[in-house]
Amino acid sequence: MRSYTRTEWLKIADRLNDISAQLDAVKNWAILSEDDLLLAHIRVASLQASLAADLAAKNA
Repeated sequence: MRSYTRTEWLKIADRLNDISAQLDAVKNWAILSEDDLLLAHIRVASLQASLAADLAAKNA
């Protein structure tokens, strides 16, 4: 199993935060389109990315 350096963990956390922000932008579009299922999936994915980023930062 590979172990990551602090710098690598911080890069992972940064990328996951970027993904979460992108999903938040798409979420606004989904709200306007009134697609409830799409909105639910985007909210879950955004939350997962945000939690993963927090975990990566904690591991750093």
